[in-house]
Amino acid sequence: MDNENIEDANLEDRTNVIYDSEFQVGQITSTDLYHPEPIQIPTRVREELENRQHICVTSLSCVAVHQLYLLELISQHRPRQINDDNLERELRRTQLMTQLLESEKCRDVIRMGPEAFRQLCQKLRGTGRVKDSTRSTVEEQVAKFLHIIGHNVKTRTMSFFFHRSGETISRHFHNVLHAILSLEGDFFRQPSGEEVK
Repeated sequence: MDNENIEDANLEDRTNVIYDSEFQVGQITSTDLYHPEPIQIPTRVREELENRQHICVTSLSCVAVHQLYLLELISQHRPRQINDDNLERELRRTQLMTQLLESEKCRDVIRMGPEAFRQLCQKLRGTGRVKDSTRSTVEEQVAKFLHIIGHNVKTRTMSFFFHRSGETISRHFHNVLHAILSLEGDFFRQPSGEEVK
């Protein structure tokens, strides 16, 4: 019998808990759901949470900056893809220079013989002002310069024949011009009064 009394007491307790919770739920209004009372957090706990939030934001910012830096490094050191158009342009430039130096047209195009042209290129290369680059040789740069001054050609026209941008043609022209001007002492002599009759 004692077991039955214990079970009845437990059942009665459970029923009271259910009635109490129903009573509490019935007292909640819709405004309580939309405007709950703010939770009071002790100052020390709030400061700790703010400190952790600050650390998280700082850490994420550092990771993002590091990722951007790595992307920049990867993009700089990635080998450039050469498409068919670039290969074709490079082939045309090589053929043009070969044709120029191995044909009788050299004097007509750059107003200079092939041997004199090679010597001039060697001399300019020696000054260090005109250098071979990954995309252009000294010979190509000097040939463009000589053709421009020999025929009074615009850089736009040269960019069509050499498949280069106008800016590249202009830069090469000025590099060769400065290199030739640096050789002034070797090639240009002012006449003295004795030579003039």
